[in-house]
Amino acid sequence: MKKQFLSAIALSAVLYGCGGHDFEGEWNTSFDSALTKSGSLDRFASMMGTDAPLVIGDDYIERGGKRVELEIFERESAGKRYLVMKTDNGDEDVFTIVDNDTLYQGTNLISVTYKRVSR
Repeated sequence: MKKQFLSAIALSAVLYGCGGHDFEGEWNTSFDSALTKSGSLDRFASMMGTDAPLVIGDDYIERGGKRVELEIFERESAGKRYLVMKTDNGDEDVFTIVDNDTLYQGTNLISVTYKRVSR
């Protein structure tokens, strides 16, 4: 009985250590594009309603009252850190971690920078 109790405590400690990703909070979005450096892409995004803050929780993201539950975790590859958001069907959305308060997604055509405004 004592051995089972100690095993349960050890398992709980391991699971507790695995939880969280330290990127919970409210994030503002800014866009940049190779097509325009005038800020018009930010204005267009604002008209489309994507200027609402992004809230990242332990296992969800929320924007404009819409919540999506995801598996969110940190991955390291080739010396870089990434925040990965994985859906139930296995699709992944990957953000490059610039620093603890800046996330980045981008291609040659468009890039999106997320800055944390609150924890």
